[in-house]
Amino acid sequence: MDQIMPEAGLDMVACLERVRQSDEEAARALVRELYPLVMKIVRSHLARRTDEEGPAQMVFAKIFAHLEQYSGTVPLEHWVSRVAVNTCLNQLRSEKCRPELRWADLNQDEAETLEKVGGAGERARSLRTPGRARTGAHNVGKPFRPKTA
Repeated sequence: MDQIMPEAGLDMVACLERVRQSDEEAARALVRELYPLVMKIVRSHLARRTDEEGPAQMVFAKIFAHLEQYSGTVPLEHWVSRVAVNTCLNQLRSEKCRPELRWADLNQDEAETLEKVGGAGERARSLRTPGRARTGAHNVGKPFRPKTA
């Protein structure tokens, strides 16, 4: 998203009520108000190289999907902060279980080893998106069978 500036003096209670009644303009106003907070949390919890917009969008999707769970006993910003932090922690857990290895993250020896393994270097270069290498981690435990021409 481009720079989103929060609205001065937004009546949060009235805005939430309008959002619950499917008012799109109220939803936009709520996003404008909460966007700086959500981005601050996402940036502080995730690595610099991580795309910030994806997790921020997930946070807002969760907020709007579960808005009926917000009881109003705490400020909305606190509830949104918990949703944002938990979303970031879940993102970190999923990355830890299935880490993404980028070609640029490899040291010289690791890159050379990948290039030597049965043409894997050429295959990886042809498959990777800019800045990323595909490691074949999804094939762990399966026997390696080089492709024949």
